[in-house]
Amino acid sequence: MSTYIKKIEERTDYEELKIRLKQHQRNKLFIHEIKADLLLTPGVKLNAKFTHKNPYKALAQVMIKIINEIKHQKKRNIKRVKRVKVRK
Repeated sequence: MSTYIKKIEERTDYEELKIRLKQHQRNKLFIHEIKADLLLTPGVKLNAKFTHKNPYKALAQVMIKIINEIKHQKKRNIKRVKRVKVRK
């Protein structure tokens, strides 16, 4: 978990990271649903969700999704800045 937190800190400044775990039982198996919310700035929130029978794998996949969302958010912001500069 600490490696994912370090990666997130390298890529962006965030205010809060919330992680929720829910367990569902299907027959004899327990299915773990993990949801994560990353609050960047007021009004900017990134979400990720993953369901798996192994809670560690689910947590790893959620954190990877959050990191990919951060990358996507940065690319989108760069494109917006370029468009504004071209219009002037």
